[in-house]
Amino acid sequence: RYCHIHQSIFYFNFKLFKMLGILVVCILVILIAMQINYINNNSLSSLIKDKYITTQKEDHRVFIIPDYIYILGYFLGLYAMYVGEELDAGFAIASCIGAISAYGLFYYFIPHTLNEMVDSLNLKGEDTIVLGDLALFMQQSKLLIVFIMLAVILIPTFIFSSIHMKMLHIALHIGAILINFVLCLSVVSRFDIDALEKKEHFKNLCKMGLTNQDVKKISYKEGNGFYVVLWIFAGIYILSIACTFLIRASIDLGLVGIVLLEFVVPYGMAELIVYLKKRGQNYELHGN
Repeated sequence: RYCHIHQSIFYFNFKLFKMLGILVVCILVILIAMQINYINNNSLSSLIKDKYITTQKEDHRVFIIPDYIYILGYFLGLYAMYVGEELDAGFAIASCIGAISAYGLFYYFIPHTLNEMVDSLNLKGEDTIVLGDLALFMQQSKLLIVFIMLAVILIPTFIFSSIHMKMLHIALHIGAILINFVLCLSVVSRFDIDALEKKEHFKNLCKMGLTNQDVKKISYKEGNGFYVVLWIFAGIYILSIACTFLIRASIDLGLVGIVLLEFVVPYGMAELIVYLKKRGQNYELHGN
């Protein structure tokens, strides 16, 4: 009724379902090929070792790019929002420079910065462990962060650009909710994997004399640190996109609020779930 479309809800476009089926098969083939390639390029011992990895990977790049380049790329994406002439796909593509730079930020710049803080500042032992764990988690979650940044840039841009195409506009809102839901589940799963990888690491901390509450506090700080960084880097972009469209396209402020809720609510719920899971962890030693 909202889109003024009069069509039977029982009509199925079999050609569309056929295309979707082919797409799903292609995606599965690509994923299987990637997994086979990963297994072939890693020995069994290294795969077993990676399950309990608690140290950062060494940098084996032939050409080392200075870390500040990634920061420049991030802000270059913001600059592209305000100088671009079109508020559509071209605007999004130009802004994706920032999403690409996010890869370097979370894999190189932030871990290196945290390690320098550990080395240069007179920190407590607890804070040193937190920064080290956070730096490792950032490196392990780099691709997930890039996907989140792409969603933060592309989805609001397309939603704001489609206000005069009702059907597409509704589809984009539904897509935003589904994509954010999947990404949030991925973040929660990444923390579950991190808890498994650091299980022995946390037990060793207990052996050193820390109580279960002390270890939980370290785990809490790691999770909070990740979300603080995520809220800052993603929040700057989504607010900049909203401000750009408010100023140059005169969109409804209520629409901006809806789009913000589509991001804030699922990620806020994911952060709460991670906190509750960490709260339920028990690292106390029994027996020995």
